[in-house]
Amino acid sequence: MQRTSDRQRTLAAHGSLISDERLPIEVLDLRQVTSVEGRVLVHGQDEQTGRNYLMLEGTDAKIHFIQYTPEMEDARSRGELRTNSFVRLQKLSDTTILDVNDLGDAEELLKHSRHLSETARKLFANDLALLCRDSDQYPEGRKLAEQAVAIRTKLLGRGDPSVAESLNTLGGILVFLGEYDQGIARMEEALAIHESQSPLEFNEEFGTLCINLAGTYQRVGRYANAEAMFEKGLNILRVKPGVNHPAYSASLVGYAYLQTDLGHYSAAEKLYDEAGKLLREQLGDQHPAYAAFLNNRAALYAQIGNVTMAEADYRNV
Repeated sequence: MQRTSDRQRTLAAHGSLISDERLPIEVLDLRQVTSVEGRVLVHGQDEQTGRNYLMLEGTDAKIHFIQYTPEMEDARSRGELRTNSFVRLQKLSDTTILDVNDLGDAEELLKHSRHLSETARKLFANDLALLCRDSDQYPEGRKLAEQAVAIRTKLLGRGDPSVAESLNTLGGILVFLGEYDQGIARMEEALAIHESQSPLEFNEEFGTLCINLAGTYQRVGRYANAEAMFEKGLNILRVKPGVNHPAYSASLVGYAYLQTDLGHYSAAEKLYDEAGKLLREQLGDQHPAYAAFLNNRAALYAQIGNVTMAEADYRNV
């Protein structure tokens, strides 16, 4: 009760005005949600733990108290997540990595009705498709993803990166439905759109698409394509967001898993060791992403007969 009162005082003293003072304040555990969006009200530091946090007026009519993650710290260092910005926090598919999307000043967005309506149309179908995908409703997600591709293509043109985002979503859903050829074709088209942008060495979305496509190639047994795509993606992510970002570390784990499949055990072990060191520094040894890394490395040790190391990793998961 005392901590809730402290947060209310911080908000009153330093934050933006709340749309409705009756909105409840709730602590949000990002591990338990897929995404949340809304307007940043205030940043602060918890007096008991020393951890930084922000308070977000969500589109779900709640005030969310959210403790910083490494991805949020990184966004703040870039000047994002400012007070009164409209932001979306969303976990990347099949990972514990948080995608931070700052859409700019909330009041400015509201002043430009055309921009607002077009943004809503672009995001609505794609986000519903992602929601269906994450809740295993793949047939419905496919329809919505196809709508998102059509809407964004009409509004922005086929060569826009937003179209690539929707194509990648559609491709992933098609893969889950077992339509591998069609799924890969959509993902390859998304990649081609980003390849037309420049400079690629700073195109983080391009790097992420490469990693996603690499995993799909691996899934269908196209190992040479997978290896080449992992290398391409890691070369991008090594520059942006950089080796100190969890997205790079998670991609190293994926590449190590591929090397294990190929029987390149020494290379896989080196990749796991690099990823583990980075993940521990970035997220700590209690984070789910670090636990997933330990589980994967333990499987490698078991496969090559190093029972002692495998048991040590399994005990620490």
